[in-house]
Amino acid sequence: MKKKYTKIFKIIVSILLLIILFKFVDLREIFGNLVKVDIKYIILFVLLNFLSIVISTNKWRRLAQAQGFKKSAFFYFKTYFVGVFLNNFFPSFIGGDTYRIFLLNSSQKSIAKASQSVVFDRISGLVTVIFLSAFFGVLLVITRESSD
Repeated sequence: MKKKYTKIFKIIVSILLLIILFKFVDLREIFGNLVKVDIKYIILFVLLNFLSIVISTNKWRRLAQAQGFKKSAFFYFKTYFVGVFLNNFFPSFIGGDTYRIFLLNSSQKSIAKASQSVVFDRISGLVTVIFLSAFFGVLLVITRESSD
């Protein structure tokens, strides 16, 4: 019975999000701009974005396993992917992360442990972005100085 209501809830949320999308977004303008973009850049973006999701999913799976959660790799991928999608509609990353916490905790292990895995996933991602930004910033300064 609980799964039936969860499925109905998912369908209702999906329909509402699609209604919001079509109400506030001018699809003609989007498609008009898309035809101007070189297809190889779109393919490269999609591949890199997918790779990023796969890496992040694996990182989150390991963090959740350290908290005692035993779910399949597909569960983490599917949940992370839906979370990324939801982040496009909700402010900041709250919607997608809340969704991930909710589904991870569906086995009623511990909402605190489910939250910790998602928060640690976010923190590790932030630290990685800071490190890469610093690394490539220094690299850019070095290459500019050497070319002068």
